[in-house]
Amino acid sequence: MAALDLVEAWMHDEDADISNIADDLAREPQAACYALARITDVALQLWANAADIDRDQAFAALRAKVEGDLADSPHGGW
Repeated sequence: MAALDLVEAWMHDEDADISNIADDLAREPQAACYALARITDVALQLWANAADIDRDQAFAALRAKVEGDLADSPHGGW
């Protein structure tokens, strides 16, 4: 699944060349969006369970972190 490949590549190297994965995701954007949403939802649930918080709190923390990181990133914003 290209979406998981993207997450894994990014996890190991934020500067990795992900153009081939992006091409795969672009071929089926609706499926890619669904997959990335599902991956994020599962990760949030695992994080919420481990931190003993609800998923909304986990998402708020995730959003703040990602928006902060992207504001300083050469990769751009949302």
